Amino acid sequence: MKKIIILLLLIPKILLSQELIGTIDINLNDIKNYCQFEDQSNDATVFLIETKDGLNALKTNDKFEVTNKFIIKKEDDLTDYFGFSTDNSEQYYTYWKKNNKIIEIQTIDFANKSIQKSEIENPIENNERMINAFSYNNLLHIITATKNSGL
Repeated sequence: MKKIIILLLLIPKILLSQELIGTIDINLNDIKNYCQFEDQSNDATVFLIETKDGLNALKTNDKFEVTNKFIIKKEDDLTDYFGFSTDNSEQYYTYWKKNNKIIEIQTIDFANKSIQKSEIENPIENNERMINAFSYNNLLHIITATKNSGL
């Protein structure tokens, strides 16, 4: 009976054990905004963390080791992040809804430790609404429906 009780006490410890694989030195109280995305082709994760010091861009590998990072001063507050895409291992494109007519694209270049901004006209027409936006195979996909479709 003692063996059963000891076994029942040890099972939760064994099943719930976790291993710390890495840390990022950022004070949680300083975080204003945060987003992350996964680069499936390179087994990398990119974190964009807005703090009072600026925008922290961090790239980690599959073992959560920071492989590249930089901080830039943030000029404006964009809060409507809806996706990302990439074309190689050092450049990532994030898409932010600036307003109903403009989408801002931020090109995050880890090789040059910079972020360039550009704007495009929102391709969603006035009679459409965005249902969902997601990234698959490092490309941004947007699902829309017309306003009269009943969705």
